Amino acid sequence: MTSRLGIIFTAILTIGLLVSCSKSKNEPESQSGVASFQATATPDNTSNVSEGATYHYERGLAYQQEGIIDAAIEEYSLAIKVDDKFIQAYLDRGLLYVVQGDLDLAIADYDAVIEIDPELPGVYYNRGKIYFYMDDMARAVEDYDRALKLNPVFVEALLNRAITNYYLGNYEETIQDADLALALDETLVGAYMVKGDVYDKRGEFEKAIESYNQALPLDPENGNIYVSRGTSYALNDQIDLAVGDLQKALELGVDQSTEEFVRQVLETLGG
Repeated sequence: MTSRLGIIFTAILTIGLLVSCSKSKNEPESQSGVASFQATATPDNTSNVSEGATYHYERGLAYQQEGIIDAAIEEYSLAIKVDDKFIQAYLDRGLLYVVQGDLDLAIADYDAVIEIDPELPGVYYNRGKIYFYMDDMARAVEDYDRALKLNPVFVEALLNRAITNYYLGNYEETIQDADLALALDETLVGAYMVKGDVYDKRGEFEKAIESYNQALPLDPENGNIYVSRGTSYALNDQIDLAVGDLQKALELGVDQSTEEFVRQVLETLGG
């Protein structure tokens, strides 16, 4: 590796760039290919609850639809006070706690649902995502494991477990889960991206580039894919291709921290 490429590689490691996953740690509705929270983890749960609990729950839904989050949470809490086994009220309140950033409260609501009914894979999936945002990767993997035991073709759980295992350095498991997810849905951009990131980590830049090549037609306006492929080109000493991809990423637009990284690499490459 040339000295110039060594500088690039150091910059990548310092910034900790994982374009396919970075947004997902901060944005539950990420477009990076990481599945978002499931708003309903179980079928209609209102039919067997008391009239008073249903009244407060429906008021909570109305407030939620209007974006009045605090009032919605208060109504869901009243519904739960009337009926402490009202699963859907816990689920919806938990999601609102996630929106507010009250992750510990969200975890508590999902814990309550699991105590009432431990057979709902979507609840483990949602709780796993919260643990992921909290950087508790081991617990996240455990919850994805539980979700997949209940539903082995839960493709979002496979993808998120692959990404979480990447952060844990479990690269073989990452590739295995990404491949399983792609066998179920070959359009998963995030699965191709995390495979490419693993190959980058291993220094298998040709394989990384191929993975990003598979992702690109599925989301051709995604600047992050060009960033990932461009850095792989750079590390593989394909400088002209690297510069082209990184410039294309800036043209399409990326978040601020990624843009700073791209400009740093372009400066190093002389592009």
